[in-house]
Order: sequence, then structure tokens, then C-alpha cells
Amino acid sequence: MIRLVVVAILLGCCGNVHANEECVPTHLGSADLAAAKAAAQQQVGRRIQVKVLHECRYPDEVWAYIDTVRERQPDGSDRWESLECVRPSGKSGGWHCEQFSMRVVHLGTIPKVPASEVIVPLELKTEDARALVSMIYAALPKLTYEDRCTKDPYSHPDVNALRASFMDSDPDDSELAFEQLDDFPSLSLKRNFHLVSLRPDPDHPGALRVRCWDELRLHESAF
Repeated sequence: MIRLVVVAILLGCCGNVHANEECVPTHLGSADLAAAKAAAQQQVGRRIQVKVLHECRYPDEVWAYIDTVRERQPDGSDRWESLECVRPSGKSGGWHCEQFSMRVVHLGTIPKVPASEVIVPLELKTEDARALVSMIYAALPKLTYEDRCTKDPYSHPDVNALRASFMDSDPDDSELAFEQLDDFPSLSLKRNFHLVSLRPDPDHPGALRVRCWDELRLHESAF
């Protein structure tokens, strides 16, 4: 589901000092949850409905992952704020939150694309996101083992697993998510621990083309 993707993105990109530890799921009391929600609203800067997606505990900290409600944009996309809220263990207060702006584009009915929406960078235009998703899915049958991003001789990703991952129609599986790379406008499209990487097309200025594909392993980046 998209909420799981959002949590995974935040855990993977934002410098969590507990990256190699397990955050044990927990249930916070009503007063503690109310304090976390209030801290989230204060961080966003306005009164807006929020929902706690996940609560967990490290030995020294308690974390709550909180989303604001989605708001429809003039271009048809949805935006919301996703927040990591943290307090020290052993205290009922002291919540502070870090905020990340999120956006999804609704895909409509693109042939052979099982997902209904894709998480995108804020800068990516709605029509461009749909066109890139369509291009990637059209390229999937043509990708081979030699097109993989990682050339490690000890790594043997399965191109058929890539195709199965992107074609999985199970609604409970991960949604599509574009990740903005350091050399923007380069992007990668991820789903179910696989990715397809896009790079600028030297033959068509301003356009992107499929560069390579790879699988993601826990605590490991493909780039």
C-alpha cells in the first residue's frame, strides 16, 4: 500500500540514526498520540486533519509516522505532508517532528500498468509522470540481464522477477514510486524492491530514456 511506501522512503532517505536497529511496533496512549498529532500540526503550520500511520519504539526514542489528509491540486495530483515525530523514551511530552512534502499522480488507465497512482517528486509535471510510467512499462519486455545497473559479478538479479514485480496486480503490494536522484532530472521508478533507472537522452534534449534496472536489497542502495 502507498502508506508503506511512504514509510519506507522516509526510513531510507532521511538519516535515521537507528537505521541498523529494529523499531519495535508499539501502541501509544491517547494522550501521547494527541501530543504527537499536535506537534505534527504545529510543524505543518496550520490546523489540518492528521492520521497516525505507525508507532514504534527504540530503546531511547519513540517514533510516530503521521500523514496529513491528501489535498487535490489544480493539475489533478494529490499532495500531503508526511511527518516523522520523535520523543525521548520515558517522557510523556517533548515531541518534535520532521516534515516531508509528498505528491501522487493518478495514472488513469495506462495499458498494462496495474497501479492506479505513482509517488512523484514535487517538480515532476503530471503529464510527464504519466508519460514516463508508460514508457517504462513499454520497455519492460525488452530489458535483458545485460541492462542491469549493478555490474557486480556476485550479483545475479533476475529480469523475470523485475517484470513480475512491476506487473503484480495485487492491490496490497507496494505502489509505484519515482525517486529523484542527485543528478536531477535523472529518476528511478521503484516497485516491490525493484527499480528502473532513467537518465537524460543525449539524442533528445530535455527527454529521459531507460538506462538500466536493478533489484534492491535491505539496507543497500543500487546507486
